[in-house]
Amino acid sequence: MNYLVTGGSGFIGSHLVEHLLKDGHFVINVDNFDDFYDYQVKIKNTLESVQQSTDFEFSDNENDIKKYMWILFIHGLSVLLFLLSVIYFYKLSILFTDSENTALLSVITYCSYPSILYFIGSLFLYENLVLPVLIIIVYKLIHGFKAGYKTADYLTIPTAIGVSCLLRPQLIMIYVLLLAVTTVYIIITKKYNHLLLILVTISTTIILHIPILEKTNKQFGKPVLSTQTGFELLQGHHPEARGSWMGDWQDSTNQLFKYAHSNIEHLGLLNELEEGDARKQLAINWIKEHPVQELILQFRKLGIYFLPKNFEVLPGYNFLNPINLFIHLLFISFLLKRIYSKRISFNELLLLMPVLGSIILSLIFFVGYRWRYYAEPFMIIFAWQLINEIRIHTTEKLNNK
Repeated sequence: MNYLVTGGSGFIGSHLVEHLLKDGHFVINVDNFDDFYDYQVKIKNTLESVQQSTDFEFSDNENDIKKYMWILFIHGLSVLLFLLSVIYFYKLSILFTDSENTALLSVITYCSYPSILYFIGSLFLYENLVLPVLIIIVYKLIHGFKAGYKTADYLTIPTAIGVSCLLRPQLIMIYVLLLAVTTVYIIITKKYNHLLLILVTISTTIILHIPILEKTNKQFGKPVLSTQTGFELLQGHHPEARGSWMGDWQDSTNQLFKYAHSNIEHLGLLNELEEGDARKQLAINWIKEHPVQELILQFRKLGIYFLPKNFEVLPGYNFLNPINLFIHLLFISFLLKRIYSKRISFNELLLLMPVLGSIILSLIFFVGYRWRYYAEPFMIIFAWQLINEIRIHTTEKLNNK
């Protein structure tokens, strides 16, 4: 049977847990670790009661409460930011379609998009914080360039970008592209006063990342933003790589597991940074030794990226979703149209950067639909912009007849 024991780390409770486990039952011990007993005594009681049993789950009640409160807070903040992003998404759609009706359809698509409504939006992921912020930032960069940046923008934009990159380091790629395009346009148009925003943003982001650099320097003897780069690079570049994430890569029967352990000496003895560096070097060596396979793999990744599938956690992710298909086809058509006409505006180029950044991440590492999540709202705007352009062109042709 299954038993829940409250106060299972006290004198009586720990003995009860021990007897239940000996009788073959599954036990969950919930204890708030009040100061009636010394904390270390309760830990000792807990460990002694468990002994060698595996049918035991331990929960520090106070820590659980803090964890659940944090989850609740993040979910609440995600909802608030999403509602705020809807307003800015509508404003962006107006800018690009110049039609209130089309902009409204664009917003409806955004709110009901598979990943936003279900596959990622319903999960406890920091993507649900940083994506709405990305939409707001893109609007503010475009609008501020034309109308001028407000004093508050010099605080809110740099802080929002810096915090977003802390929560999800992948966004560094996207924001670097956004700021690079903005900087180039500032120089071309000679609006040098806007460079202050770029400088403040870069400075703020660096300052916010200093604690991480100090922590990793203390822990590993080397300041790095992330120890995971090598792990993710090898995921996308090895003999069995097919372009997607290999979720069972830690399984000893997995081909990636075997490849890493057979090519990296003393892998089990390396710390996290050393292992990441070793994996990164192994991936780079494979790319150098297999250029043709790497080229084929890049095209395969592009194909997988635009498959109308979704993040592989919730049921239905592998279904070829018609909404994704509709937006992807329209977005690709929009790109081909702009390439054919050799005409693209600054606003369009800036709006394209989250998509480009997401694709670059997928090509460098592997296709992750959590990374495509950053691109999808902007694909939606481009899709509806194309529809509006077709509508206007068709109307003009009919009027000229």
